[in-house]
Amino acid sequence: AIEEISKVCASSGVILSVNNSLVCDPLLAYGNEEQKRELLAPLASGRKLGCFALTEAEAGSDAAALRTRARRDGDRYILDGGKVFITNGTHADLALVFATVDPERKHRGITAFVVPTDAPGFSRDVIPVPYLGPERQWTLHFDDIALDRDRLVGAEGAGPLELGVGGAGH
Repeated sequence: AIEEISKVCASSGVILSVNNSLVCDPLLAYGNEEQKRELLAPLASGRKLGCFALTEAEAGSDAAALRTRARRDGDRYILDGGKVFITNGTHADLALVFATVDPERKHRGITAFVVPTDAPGFSRDVIPVPYLGPERQWTLHFDDIALDRDRLVGAEGAGPLELGVGGAGH
């Protein structure tokens, strides 16, 4: 289906592909039961849109060099940092965000979180990219976003490689 849609509009194909492969697949494989129940049907049906947030200005897609932090605060995590070149950032309802909980552990300190885009402390800015047509790349900002432990996707420290996702420009 994505190939057929992409024949008419490559941007629409990219939007679908990011939502399906980089957001839904990790949730299906590693999400907890509540995340699957709450998010997969709306994402798969198009009622919600997800974005994948790995790339950073200073780190590119090198997860071991991420500066976005998720620090533990009791049973919660506090998310601070930012991401760049985020496909689907335009209208995403949630972001699959990769942040380090322990920079000294390099890629073994990276953890994935489901972050609702309406969370207090979440903001986004557009990066105009003329050749992308209707889709634009976005910068996401996280300013002291409080996340309960149930927002982890997979185990703490199970970064993008362990979740089977990653790559430039996401």
